[in-house]
Amino acid sequence: MVSAVFYASYPAQGFMLSTPIHRKVARISGNYRNKGFPASLLRSDDKIQIQRQSTTQPRSIYPVMSQNRIEPESQAENMKPRSAVAVAGCRLLPSGETEWLLIKRGKPPSYGEWSLPGGSVELGESTIAAARRELCEETRLSSNDVKFFEDSFMTSDAIVKDARSDVTLFHYVIAQLFAEIKPEAQVVAGDDALDVGWFTKEKIRESSFGAVSPGVLRVVERAEELRRAGCLKLD
Repeated sequence: MVSAVFYASYPAQGFMLSTPIHRKVARISGNYRNKGFPASLLRSDDKIQIQRQSTTQPRSIYPVMSQNRIEPESQAENMKPRSAVAVAGCRLLPSGETEWLLIKRGKPPSYGEWSLPGGSVELGESTIAAARRELCEETRLSSNDVKFFEDSFMTSDAIVKDARSDVTLFHYVIAQLFAEIKPEAQVVAGDDALDVGWFTKEKIRESSFGAVSPGVLRVVERAEELRRAGCLKLD
């Protein structure tokens, strides 16, 4: 028997964390097999890499992260696309002008960029429930201030790759939902949003107030087109 460190990879927030697990392992048919690690997480053809490690100099188990920079830690083939929602929320002003609600992202991907409110869909959660929850968490809007069109009007992808290795760091398949918000409703940045604000389509196109995440303008233009055509009628 030999004492070793087994690094198990788990998906977390779109990237992989390598977690050290100390176990006693035995050599079987040329491969190191784990004794005591959950069988559901270890296939019959898995190989365990034995690595000696000093107990006085612990190794960091987290990716190096600073705003937009995340160091890839494991195999891209183990990653799966994740389901997410975003809300194209607008308010109609007395002047007839339409403004769209954006939040400034406070975590990767697209840290510091202006984007539509949204986030990951939780297990067992419907698309519309996820959209309502994320909008409330990131803008502090009350459900009484918002009317949703309860079906997504389009989907989009958010795929972020590491610039040096071309490894995929994030991959979200996003259901886009439309909502109208009362003009007098107060919005406040919450959860992981750094800021929140209202912008016309023209301002979003110009991006004069800051960087806008790719695809936001396309979603806003599509929502506006469908709303004007009467395809996004609200109850």
